[in-house]
Amino acid sequence: MPEKVIIKAPKKVEKVNEYYLKLSGRLRVLKYTVGIVLVVFTVVMLLMFRESITYENLQYMLRDLSAARYDSTFSRVDFERGGVVTTGVFRGELIALGKKNLSLYSIGGTGILDQTVNLSLPRLESSEKYFLIYDGEGKSYSVYNSYSKLFSESFDYTVTDAAVSDNGSYAIVTSTREYPYAVYLYNKDFKRIGEYYKNKHLMETVLSEDGGQLMLLSFYASGGDFVTEVVVHSTTDESDVKTFTLPGVFPVSAAFTDSGKILIVTDSGVYITSSVGEVLYTVGTARDILSGFCFGEERSAVISKNTAGDSECAVQIFDTDGNVMYSTVIREEITDSLMSDGILYLLYDRGVIAIDPISGIVSRADAKSGGISLLVSERTGSRGEARIIVCYPDSAVTVDFSEKEENQ
Repeated sequence: MPEKVIIKAPKKVEKVNEYYLKLSGRLRVLKYTVGIVLVVFTVVMLLMFRESITYENLQYMLRDLSAARYDSTFSRVDFERGGVVTTGVFRGELIALGKKNLSLYSIGGTGILDQTVNLSLPRLESSEKYFLIYDGEGKSYSVYNSYSKLFSESFDYTVTDAAVSDNGSYAIVTSTREYPYAVYLYNKDFKRIGEYYKNKHLMETVLSEDGGQLMLLSFYASGGDFVTEVVVHSTTDESDVKTFTLPGVFPVSAAFTDSGKILIVTDSGVYITSSVGEVLYTVGTARDILSGFCFGEERSAVISKNTAGDSECAVQIFDTDGNVMYSTVIREEITDSLMSDGILYLLYDRGVIAIDPISGIVSRADAKSGGISLLVSERTGSRGEARIIVCYPDSAVTVDFSEKEENQ
């Protein structure tokens, strides 16, 4: 049988365009180059920011992505168990602390943390890293984030004060057998890194935002008068200590400013000093009795009365150079105050007053009576506006200035 021969016609070979051939090669090189750069970038970022890449921060990232979906914030949150004594803000979330319960509410008003506590005199301090609670008549404290209790410690004597910085370091004030005041400094990993002891009456302990400085505000009597003592410790160099005094005044509170100055509130007014204690400016109270104050980033305020029972008060808003930018008389009993974005907010029995010292506009928003505190929280949603919150023992309500009355 003859062999069968099949002859296939040769395939037609199309001529390749040289331009596209070269372009394909370049794109291939670019693809591999981008891949290598991406790998190198990832490795470098992991090495540079390895301390910030934690499970906790991943939780916050997922929470913030979820919060970004909200188009509005809560207008009212009801505290399920009531009895709230003090409130605060932690990373945009609302903290409500009572004698028997600790609760945390998200930007949308959802409860995200609810724990039972046992406190006779609830106290709260918050920062960007942690918030801390303690009993002003007890011997222990606890540190929290949004999800759980992280650390707790007890002492032999009462915890009388605390401070916490945005980098996570914090200070606890208690006593020892030898000293009436013992200040213990901790880093963000809850390790004790410093101890300071005082015989003089300690009014307040203040940490700078970065945790680099610790200020102890004290007083003592000399020659029949009060003397305010300020001691500023570097938390990284134990030999770096600055001490200065203000004779004849009684200390109330103090704060560090972003420009490196120190604000010291006393019974007669505010002293603005340099970092080494040189008095640069003073802002005296407009009336005889100091009744309130609040600190802000660029502006602060002091409130004073003629008598303790006076419902009329004088308000002065000043900058860190001691310039009184705005002063007025408010014919209301002011129960709380805060400064946010340069605007002063004052809580009174029937609402909230907002004072813009630049424009001179005074605005009012209605609120029911019985408010215990004012809070400001930055919204993380699409518009990112600040919200002013009035807190009550059983609820928190956002006040509305959209239909505010304005006075020039």
